[in-house]
Amino acid sequence: MNFTRRFFSIIGPNNTLLIIYFLLMLVIFAFYGVRFKLDHHKLWSVLLSTVFVIYFSTTLIHHARHKEEDLTPFLPFALRQLKKFVIDWFPLVALVTIYENLREYTGIIRTDQIDAALMRADIWLFGVEPTVWIQQFSHPILTEYFAFTYSTYLILPLALGWYYYACRRDREYHTLTMGVVLTLCIGYVLYLTFPAGPPRFFIPEMFDPPQLVGAFGFYNSMQSRFDAVNPMMYRSSFPSLHVGLSSVALLFAIKYRNAVPLGKVIQVVVGLLALSLWIATVYLRHHWTVDIFAGWALALGAFYSAQWMQKKWPVGG
Repeated sequence: MNFTRRFFSIIGPNNTLLIIYFLLMLVIFAFYGVRFKLDHHKLWSVLLSTVFVIYFSTTLIHHARHKEEDLTPFLPFALRQLKKFVIDWFPLVALVTIYENLREYTGIIRTDQIDAALMRADIWLFGVEPTVWIQQFSHPILTEYFAFTYSTYLILPLALGWYYYACRRDREYHTLTMGVVLTLCIGYVLYLTFPAGPPRFFIPEMFDPPQLVGAFGFYNSMQSRFDAVNPMMYRSSFPSLHVGLSSVALLFAIKYRNAVPLGKVIQVVVGLLALSLWIATVYLRHHWTVDIFAGWALALGAFYSAQWMQKKWPVGG
């Protein structure tokens, strides 16, 4: 019992959830006769480079701050921190990699898509299709701005997590990342069971929405690259993980605004970016509004579940 408690206290809830999720995916893939393969080698190099930059930067900051209190040479200190860092950050790297490799697997459980039902729900709620209605406000500069904010969906929680990690706020960091892990895992399962694509690929020609054009070329470049590399372009809209992840970041930025330096400033910055991102999902026709509601619900569930799991998780043993 003590060994089990100690084992789970060391690997933490994030890695435990990752193991459970990975085993679930293996069972699903085996049942449907799918052979999973990793294709995105460039993604691995980018992710690993990023996390190691985070590791060395936080380690250097911490060692510089406490060099008078801790006389341990930098190399042994860095190795000790590396073990902790791998345990802390591995789930996020692994889940993002899994997301980029799901590709055709999102249609294995349900082959028919629910786009038509989502569009009908949008029209029933608002009387119009919001992704078409909002085009009356389209402007090349607005398009560029929303393209930028839409691209920050993963940056927001990761940057916030890095800041908590650099400030040595382990409780805040682990609770935030638990919320991110829960959001990603549940979102992936929902993609498998409720495949839906972006409105820009489904809206009937009768609506005749105008073509979006950016003022400086960022939107055009980002959109073409997104469509070229997005592994689930036609089946990854419900729920909106862009909304879910940005909402998780905002909820924790608000909760911990008094727990870290500049917390109130960070709260405002994350809030403005998150709000702009939510509008961007409709303006850029990436999501139905029902996807946004589902993303908010997912984020709220992950926010409260993460706090409960962190309180209940065994420590030591």
